[in-house]
Amino acid sequence: MEKVNWRRRLGRYLRSCVNAEWEVWDRPVRFFHWVVTGMIVACLLTGWLDPAWQLDRHLIFGGILTGLWLFRLIWGLVGSEYARFSHFFYAPHQVLQDGAALWQGRLKVASLGLNPLNAWVSFVLLLVVGALLLTGVVAYGGEEHLGPLASVVSFQLGERAQRWHGWLAYAVLPLVGLHLLIVWRESKLTRQPLLRSMITGCKPLDSDHVEEQYRDSHAGWAILVGGLVIFAVDHWSKELAQLPMDGWRPLAYPQIYQEKCGSCHWTIHPSLLPEERWQNLLNQLDHHFGHTIFLSGKEAIAISSFVLIHAAEDWDTEVAHRFRKATGNASHYIIEHPLWQKLHDRVDQRLFTAPPVGSRVHCPVCHHDALSGRFAAHAIHLPKIEEKKGVLFTPPQ
Repeated sequence: MEKVNWRRRLGRYLRSCVNAEWEVWDRPVRFFHWVVTGMIVACLLTGWLDPAWQLDRHLIFGGILTGLWLFRLIWGLVGSEYARFSHFFYAPHQVLQDGAALWQGRLKVASLGLNPLNAWVSFVLLLVVGALLLTGVVAYGGEEHLGPLASVVSFQLGERAQRWHGWLAYAVLPLVGLHLLIVWRESKLTRQPLLRSMITGCKPLDSDHVEEQYRDSHAGWAILVGGLVIFAVDHWSKELAQLPMDGWRPLAYPQIYQEKCGSCHWTIHPSLLPEERWQNLLNQLDHHFGHTIFLSGKEAIAISSFVLIHAAEDWDTEVAHRFRKATGNASHYIIEHPLWQKLHDRVDQRLFTAPPVGSRVHCPVCHHDALSGRFAAHAIHLPKIEEKKGVLFTPPQ
């Protein structure tokens, strides 16, 4: 069997354009194409597979993808000829004819740029990714009360955006699949290595395809517009960050509440229970989960006023909305709420018996913003649990 020289084959595959070839895709377009592919895959995997306490990775990939998407918008206006959006818009009859030619195997000559059908698919994919990024920012601001829209987006709007975010993520898959199918079909019919073209940027030059008015890229305009966009986004984000958050605010705990309630368990934020549940708890202090709580008249008034005024109905956070929904369980234990159990099913159950957690109600150990009532995903940090000689322990951080 003849030995394959992979180095020579790779060099031939990545060689620069020769005289009979045309550099259709410039370097910025090729860079965008492959990096954005990796970022989309990373965003989908982290969004679907990562638990809530690893949201930071999804946000990092989403931030990089946002920057790439904004760059592509700018480069679509000032980039080289076939990078411009003017080559994405074909008449519907051209798209239908191209699709029929691909399906019936009649296509023999490849387009110098994107063929009409793939141009439409690529542009729709670009719009879907943009909508995916927008709904992600809205959902982050509404559900987590973080990001540039935290001060203007309600929880209800954030929840709807989260649903759209999930649907759009699934919509990306068939669009990417259709894009790859068109590339494969066109390569097979025209016998042109289109995959290599997107790596080197080169396509065979055909006299019928010579562009009479080929427009070069305007890197200076791209840098100027990109700088203005970065400045505008940064300024806009900082201005919005100065506004008070929608549905959440800092809360000072009364000293009597900390002394009477915080002496046995962590000082529970009032937004974790609705007003009715708090009222039931206050009426049953003589058998408060197996204990009797004695409060003077002033103490009872101070504590009841604090928790009832700031109960779940008074907040627009995700945890307040989730936990104030009525359930069939009459218990006042937060850990017996179906939502709590669902969210903690993926947590290593040994964590609740080993220090420093040691209990299912010791929330602040993992939720570093528990006392604020936010319970944001980015503030979840699980202690590492290791086994040593059959004994569970938590290594020092």
